[in-house]
Amino acid sequence: MPIDVIVLERGNPYPLYIWREEDVRDIDRTRWRQLALSLARRAAENRFLPMEVFLCPVVEQPGDLLNYRLIADVAATAREFSWAANIYVAVDDSNLFLNQLMDHLATLQLWFQEMHRVGVTDVLQVNAWSGEKRIQEGHPEAMSHLQAGADRSIMRQRGVRPNASWKCLLRKEDAVLRNLLSSFEVYSDASLPFTLRGNLITVLEDSSVVRQNRMVDRALISCRRGNHLVALPHPFSPSEHIKELRNAGRVQTLSYRGLFEVAYLVHLLNPRVETGDVRERGKEKSVTLSEPLFKPVQHTIMSSMLLTSTFDPDTDELNCLLAAREAGHCTRRKPAHTEYLVHPSVTCQNLPDLIERLGAPLTVWLHLGHGDAREGLAESQASEFRSPRRWLESFSAYGNSLALAVFSACESTSVARRFAQAGVGVTVGFEKEVPSEACEFLTAELVGAALNFNGDPKAILKAFHRGCAKLKARGFKGLGPTAFYSKR
Repeated sequence: MPIDVIVLERGNPYPLYIWREEDVRDIDRTRWRQLALSLARRAAENRFLPMEVFLCPVVEQPGDLLNYRLIADVAATAREFSWAANIYVAVDDSNLFLNQLMDHLATLQLWFQEMHRVGVTDVLQVNAWSGEKRIQEGHPEAMSHLQAGADRSIMRQRGVRPNASWKCLLRKEDAVLRNLLSSFEVYSDASLPFTLRGNLITVLEDSSVVRQNRMVDRALISCRRGNHLVALPHPFSPSEHIKELRNAGRVQTLSYRGLFEVAYLVHLLNPRVETGDVRERGKEKSVTLSEPLFKPVQHTIMSSMLLTSTFDPDTDELNCLLAAREAGHCTRRKPAHTEYLVHPSVTCQNLPDLIERLGAPLTVWLHLGHGDAREGLAESQASEFRSPRRWLESFSAYGNSLALAVFSACESTSVARRFAQAGVGVTVGFEKEVPSEACEFLTAELVGAALNFNGDPKAILKAFHRGCAKLKARGFKGLGPTAFYSKR
């Protein structure tokens, strides 16, 4: 089964890159490497914009789409090389073969679980795009269908709340969706208990207004203290009663195009991060707040992240590719609604512009690059090292909080300590030289915890020790990962 790969700049209907993976059992990794290096060069030329990667399976018969392993392999490759871009699997409504697929519900359950495991941002159902030739040629009409799906996804995922126990309320007759979601707590309006803890998503179909209102009212009675989402089929509009509940802040509405979108939504609504306790594996150090540049950490509903890198794609190709992989790996667990900005060619001079573009307050700053115990961190392009103070000065006009700063660089504890002394909630660096392929096991834990728990320092420190344990389990020892935090 071929898969069309389309890389779009957000808001631009003309593809930046487009190609077809003819045989995904032998993925063209050379082309993916070229993509990663090209994006880094665009950043050096100040032409880097947020990217969206669309994977469009060319489905001719039901068995094609059921081959989830092939689709997941391409999605995992996209995550490795696309600098933390959103990865969408887009299926054509006209080629879903739903009647035949319903005989393969067990396989479809694995399909959604695998897409979630590799970190697919969302699964989209889109209109037929006027034939495969036009999508291969990047026809604007075909691209607009993809972008419309991504825009709906963003609107839909604004309702996602991380690390919450979400249950699902379906129509009693909806046996197909019930089977697809059997690994979650699923109820009908007849089986919903009188009191339900956690949060609840009520999935409405094209049923009568009376039926819609009754299901939503039943949900509100049962789940009194939780959050409520009401999922409506696109472009189905809510009833006046549901609009009133939404305006009063009692429910939040979102839309879905079909079974694939709503099934994947339920996966996104439930946690991605580990929460178990682990023994202390890394070093924790408290420091005195000496020059308060950052405000105390604010716990907001929405998290945000800035990811920067300084590896040159022409003179340091291997580390640049490893940084792209770390960027993709560490954002695999981020909540779907996270506001984030990636820039693979940062300097002390352009860092303030990036901070202003993202907005405040910033939850996470992850920096990937070369470090030196005496000289500090290297900048991009000229590869000159700048002192911890100079990097700190880039935040002089920021004037807000920063929950976590991670310096995925060799000998970076001096800069981590300096940022902690300036008031960052938790900072992490390495005492020794560290191979780039090792960093991602720690940064993935840290970034996931910070974004999913809104910068909570206890969750971050727990994730730090869990990440250090994973480093040790893979044979990476003596790197000296250290977490600093200041006492106000």
